[in-house]
Amino acid sequence: SSTINKEKVDIRPFIENFFIEGIDFNNLHKYENIDTVVVHEYLSQILLFDYDDPTQAIKDRLKQYRIEYSDIVPQDMNDTELFQFIVYGYFSQAMDIFLTSYSFNISPFFSSLTTYINYNVFLLNIVHNSKKEKLEHFLKMSRLTLP
Repeated sequence: SSTINKEKVDIRPFIENFFIEGIDFNNLHKYENIDTVVVHEYLSQILLFDYDDPTQAIKDRLKQYRIEYSDIVPQDMNDTELFQFIVYGYFSQAMDIFLTSYSFNISPFFSSLTTYINYNVFLLNIVHNSKKEKLEHFLKMSRLTLP
């Protein structure tokens, strides 16, 4: 967690939305078939890498991710672990971008389309799916106010 995220905003509940209910996140290595553990309707809303095709099957997208990032992807991760690794990374980054831009009162900068798209998915999720109390707390923490 970054120095900007001093309040320790936990993005795990957001990440868990991409998986079916009841998944044991401490034992993702046991879930060999990613198709049975992800919420498919959300997969088309995010990018896993630049030039990702969200209309493809998740297995194909992850296979391409492994090719694109073969130098950084741990070889012993199964698809379910890799997917969690990817979305956790992008949405942790989205949280830091959000908090940094508001802490310093600056517009966010995005170095890639993937980061930009996933940042917007993250913000839309906060606005549309948060309970009013959670949203108010998050906005207060970010020095924003509700209209």
